[in-house]
Amino acid sequence: MRSMSASAQIQDKLKKALQLHQAGDLKKAQRLYQDVLKKAPTSSDANHLLGVCFRQLGFPKRGVEYIRKAITLAPGRGVYHANLARCLYDIETHPREAVLTEADRALALDASLIEALNLKSVLLMDLSRPDEAEALLTHLTQALPDNVKAWRNLGQLCFIDHRYEDAAIAYGKAITLDPKDRDSWINRAKSLFRIQQYNVSLTELKTALQQFPDDPDLSYELALVLSSTGEFLESYRYLRPALEAAPTDPDRQVTLSVTLNGLGRFDEALKVIEQVYANTDDPSSKIRWALSLAYQAVGRLEEAWAHAEARAEAVGFKLSTSPYDLPHEDVKVLSALSGKKILLWHDQGIGDFLRCLSMLDECAGHVQEIVLDVPDKLTDLVRRSFPQCVIAADLNAEAINALDGQICLSDLVTSLRPSIASFQQGKMPSVIADIDRIAALKARIPDYTTKPVVGVAWRSQNLEVKRARNYLDITQISPIFDTPDITFVNLQYSALQKELDWVNQHDQTQLLAFDDIDLFDDLDAAAALTACMDLVLSSNTSVADLAGALDIPCWRFGAINGVSLLGQANPPWYRSTTYYRIQPEQRAVDLVPKLVDDLAFWKRSVRRFG
Repeated sequence: MRSMSASAQIQDKLKKALQLHQAGDLKKAQRLYQDVLKKAPTSSDANHLLGVCFRQLGFPKRGVEYIRKAITLAPGRGVYHANLARCLYDIETHPREAVLTEADRALALDASLIEALNLKSVLLMDLSRPDEAEALLTHLTQALPDNVKAWRNLGQLCFIDHRYEDAAIAYGKAITLDPKDRDSWINRAKSLFRIQQYNVSLTELKTALQQFPDDPDLSYELALVLSSTGEFLESYRYLRPALEAAPTDPDRQVTLSVTLNGLGRFDEALKVIEQVYANTDDPSSKIRWALSLAYQAVGRLEEAWAHAEARAEAVGFKLSTSPYDLPHEDVKVLSALSGKKILLWHDQGIGDFLRCLSMLDECAGHVQEIVLDVPDKLTDLVRRSFPQCVIAADLNAEAINALDGQICLSDLVTSLRPSIASFQQGKMPSVIADIDRIAALKARIPDYTTKPVVGVAWRSQNLEVKRARNYLDITQISPIFDTPDITFVNLQYSALQKELDWVNQHDQTQLLAFDDIDLFDDLDAAAALTACMDLVLSSNTSVADLAGALDIPCWRFGAINGVSLLGQANPPWYRSTTYYRIQPEQRAVDLVPKLVDDLAFWKRSVRRFG
């Protein structure tokens, strides 16, 4: 039998090297490629494959050397140019334009090279040419719907463009094609997080962790979603392995601070975020807002307000922006506004607006005139309560443009609430309900002169997942209505008729509802009704803020780290509010027995019957 020729031996060794390469045994493949090149240094395939192997081992510069030699030996092979482009892409300092030129050269030789097409789409994104990238990826995903990389790259493009729903769909396609595509699991979770599809994200992340049980990045994404939904105990459990893998990662440290805050471990939360801030050369708005929240939680208000403007850019924080084209005044120096006509606008919700109204009289003392931008539903109430202010809706555009400047109402805290003690300066009550309307409503409440009246609200209209644990449904709050000798009045805006019917069908005590009052859109009427109450019992919503602004006794229940608390037992904004904390291991329903007991005791001491 004739022995194998030298050429055949080389080809056999090259074949074995390629098999090892494809099996992922890169080190052995590398050695065999090198052995082949010792005997056949002009083998273009061996040079090319050794270059690819070096890139995959993390040495792209060595890879470039061998692949360029292969191209010199066989210049017309598109796959060589495609892999050269891939090596060059892995060298971070290599100009992206030059990499794109090499990818285009590969495609000119072979337009069907899928890897080159995918790489080109990524390069177009890197070069801020998103329209071309999307056109290419759309073509790829339509022509080759089973190509995982094309879907993954399309997801990346949509994510960069803030089209998170489209990104989630694209990453979902990639996961369907390859359930082991860990990066697509993570990026889909990030996309779902941005559009607040927390339930879907939680389910999918837990599924992914079953496949990758020790993956710290997946653990972090799950911890982030859990923290954002208020599930801080569970979040902390998943956050620990994520932090062990990347203990100095600023994003993970921010999430740790937020989670510790949610657990009521305020000093620890502050220590963590202070360290992140100190160790970051250019702290992001996310870091600064987390720092502000941590300072607020311990009552260090001057430091908290110094970073509060970061809220406008912090991820997931929804704020309105000013619709007015007026100069923004420096709120830190109100004394400099003497003689000026200033427009005050608001950037948050109704509850925050009501809290800030307690500073309006103090602000008026620094300026010549205040023009107040008021939500429509509050206009009548504000007009009565602050006759010295002009309502912006009453002015035309010319009058508005003639004003000297504008200030965001929320930012007044910077100058007017630098300490907890400064809250004592706030006007209370800060709003005044319609006296005639109050009298008319009292006449409609049965036994008003003989039984105490308690207004109740159990949830927000916004039932998103991150708030749900701090709210009650009608069946959960119903034991309160069994308290005898109290008239209960509905203050729940947007209450469903089936909720009200359920109470009146199942409980001994009726829940009185005024069908002719729109508790959501007519807050002047809601204020008059609230002013009739001896006590308001409410979840952490604007119902409680309206009671507080009217100086009506209010029992308010919410998260242990409620932002209105500012490190105090009760919100310093209102002197008549008692705050019931929902501990991290609790849900709102767990407070109901205590509320029932406290209500029975309170009933015996209502002042107007004393």
